[in-house]
Amino acid sequence: MEEQTPSFVDKPLNQLEETLFSMWNGQVSREDFLRAFLMSDVFIMVDGEPVGDTLGDRRPMVVSTAVDQPKMMALFSSPERAECMTRQFPDYNFPIRVDCGWVLRCIGPSMGLAFNPGWAMGFEIAPEGAQQLKRALDDAVTKAEED
Repeated sequence: MEEQTPSFVDKPLNQLEETLFSMWNGQVSREDFLRAFLMSDVFIMVDGEPVGDTLGDRRPMVVSTAVDQPKMMALFSSPERAECMTRQFPDYNFPIRVDCGWVLRCIGPSMGLAFNPGWAMGFEIAPEGAQQLKRALDDAVTKAEED
């Protein structure tokens, strides 16, 4: 993997990364960050150019730190953050902007989330945590529809 430039490693590239950085510095609560994360668009990388508005048979990038570790759907805050992973996995070179709710609806119960894998400005959510977020989002949507 190529070395990252200090500006990429140390500086947030967008509002979502600024909120993550603020959480790490104690300026934003975890709950406020997760709320911002759930309301954000992210990028997934897929293994070919999708046709129209659907992925069809295109597969999103999935990563794991070890064979016995859970699979994680790779999410990126920007196409620039995805570049280091596309060098390792060149088949996954098509970025698609999606909202976090879509991601949570698409993952199964045994899949987690890897946000900006390969970067210091990232994190992982274990499958159990991803399912908790999915339930919280579903509950919020249901409540909003009732109001």
